[in-house]
Amino acid sequence: MGEIEGALIPGLKIKAFDLGEADEAGEVVEATLENDPEATKEELADVLFVLLVIANEQKIDLDGALVRVLEKYRARDSHRWPRKDEA
Repeated sequence: MGEIEGALIPGLKIKAFDLGEADEAGEVVEATLENDPEATKEELADVLFVLLVIANEQKIDLDGALVRVLEKYRARDSHRWPRKDEA
């Protein structure tokens, strides 16, 4: 989405968009509980899109943020699960 100049949804309209899409995470859970992989995939994509729109509007570097959070979880939680090469 970096090729889009400015906000995909400008101004205060983003707030209404965020609220309208807030139930997407619940729909992911519902589709997963119903064991519907295609619906789960679609709902996860919807959530990802909303997050990208918000990040773009706020000029947030999600690549950098993801690298930092993955490192945080790796350092904090590495003892919780066996590595693939150890399993």
